[in-house]
Amino acid sequence: MVCLVLLPPSALAQLTALNVMYPLLFRVEFNGKSTHCGVIEFTAQEGKVHLPGWMIEQLGCANSIVKLTSAEMPSGSFVKLQPTSESFLSVNHPRTMYVGMKGEMQRGKEDGLSLDIILLLLT
Repeated sequence: MVCLVLLPPSALAQLTALNVMYPLLFRVEFNGKSTHCGVIEFTAQEGKVHLPGWMIEQLGCANSIVKLTSAEMPSGSFVKLQPTSESFLSVNHPRTMYVGMKGEMQRGKEDGLSLDIILLLLT
């Protein structure tokens, strides 16, 4: 799950004129629900924003108008992971787990996260 969206080229021009802070982070809102994302490209059709499928599901916003605002997020200093299934308990050596979180840097405090767990064999 990557938290990156596509925006139209006109959005880049507007953001440049506003002198927003980098990296470009946004709050996406729909019907009282929200999440955060970054932008990967400015190649979307004018008037459109392309969201990842998981974000559309989370917000319940398929084919809808969403509100996108510039956001600043403080760097996190702590992450608490809570398993959502009992299969996590079947891991024999929890200290040898590697959790891949590439592309997950825009997560907010209340956002859920689905991780693939890869077991590393240490010799």
